[in-house]
Amino acid sequence: VTMTNLARILILLLLISSMGIVDYHQQDKPSHQSILVLYDDAQPTTNLRWSAQKMFGDWQTFPYTDAAKIYTSMLVNLLSGVSSSEVIVQPVSTYQKESAFNHLHTFYLGTTPEQTPPEAFVQDVLKGAPITWIGYNAEALNPTGQERLGMIIKGRLESYDQNYASAFTSIEYKGAVFSKALQAMEMLDVEVSDEVQVHAWAKNALGEQHPYLMQYQSFWLVADLPFTFIHEQDRYLVFADALRTMLNLTTSCQPTALFRVEDVSPKDDVSILEPLFKLLVEEKVHFNVSVIPYYVNEPQAINLGWQDNPQSLELLLDMARRGWAAIWQHGTTHHTQGYLNPEGISAVDWEFWDSHKFGPLENLNEDLALKQVIRGKQALYDLGFSPVGWVTPHYAAPPSYLKMFNQTYNLYFERRFVQSGLLQTTQFFPYPVTDTLGGRVMPENAGYVQNNNQLTAILETARLNRVLQCPYVGLFVHPFIFNTQDPTLENLRIFIQEIRKLGYTFFIPTQANQDLLFP
Repeated sequence: VTMTNLARILILLLLISSMGIVDYHQQDKPSHQSILVLYDDAQPTTNLRWSAQKMFGDWQTFPYTDAAKIYTSMLVNLLSGVSSSEVIVQPVSTYQKESAFNHLHTFYLGTTPEQTPPEAFVQDVLKGAPITWIGYNAEALNPTGQERLGMIIKGRLESYDQNYASAFTSIEYKGAVFSKALQAMEMLDVEVSDEVQVHAWAKNALGEQHPYLMQYQSFWLVADLPFTFIHEQDRYLVFADALRTMLNLTTSCQPTALFRVEDVSPKDDVSILEPLFKLLVEEKVHFNVSVIPYYVNEPQAINLGWQDNPQSLELLLDMARRGWAAIWQHGTTHHTQGYLNPEGISAVDWEFWDSHKFGPLENLNEDLALKQVIRGKQALYDLGFSPVGWVTPHYAAPPSYLKMFNQTYNLYFERRFVQSGLLQTTQFFPYPVTDTLGGRVMPENAGYVQNNNQLTAILETARLNRVLQCPYVGLFVHPFIFNTQDPTLENLRIFIQEIRKLGYTFFIPTQANQDLLFP
């Protein structure tokens, strides 16, 4: 489940000093072929409105700059999936006059309320530099400037209590309706002239609407921070899709589905795996399998390797040899040796993260973690597999570990930790990206089949994604779930057929086609 809102970030504050955000500042390399990203780097002034206090509590000590860096990393990750241009990141306070004219495009993340960007930046906006302004502080474009851009900033549309009847929770884009979570909201109230193109409208249950994503010539305005409270059908997808248009890179891609069978370990009996694989082959679905090299159950003193389960091993090898399945390494034991994390059982436990304190494991470091990955990879090769990439157990590992894992794999299929200082969250991607940790990441953007995310919900996510320029739907299932009454394998068959009706092709990323996936 994606955790991408400031309120949740506050809960997940970690006492970690060794996990600094990846340093990708390159201010000394301006280029007309580069993209500039600016972020707020100051604390709020004392006249910050009561609304922020209600959202954040002790707003005076909240690390706003770290939050800004997290959103910046999330933006840089998305940009890597649409453009091969170098991305240069710097705090907005260091902006120099006419810098925006020296880049293909400039993005400003207004993450801290009541800040005023440098006057040189404001003037370059008004002079027509190609700029996207995201979130707060658009009031700095004084009334005369706003009128010149055809956009009058009237204030903020706010919602902080549990009565969301008037909240603007629907975002209409390209004829589809995306959503905004029922959470605290601050959105710019903007009145636009006929010269402004509104790409997306925010609407509420009362029938009211306001511009959400708007453009006047080379200037774009996004009415809120699209990285907060994100979920699989969120307006975050609208923003991610519009990046191509902002960069004049509009394109069209083959709709792609990525189906993953999750947590397959030596414990899984062939009677569980074979019916699922048989259905996928019958439906001509090329699929991915995340394989755990060793199964451990410490409370019951059970240790299994794939040699202990020859029938399931042969089934997996057969699926891989025949080109139906791509094998991904999913941890090595998917548990923590000698530590109930939380139960001491593979696939239940966390391998590179402490589930109790939600932080790094005390007795693990980057080098030891890498050795653990290499041990599991060698085990898979010894069995006859050629794994194409890595899936982090529970998607949880310190960013420095993930960066180290690039030495063994250059392809990942997961959601990624994004971290700065004491703050962290996770991010999913609507298309393949090369993230700030240097990993090539395939999108897992539809979640997994469970009681509150049934196949019908995933199908709706796939339907919404079809309006995007490069539609992907990446999901996963646990094979045991089809032993229950709901969903059944027949439900899955119908789901696969419906996905195909939407135009999606099921895909596995082989070594031969990986380079085609990334700008």
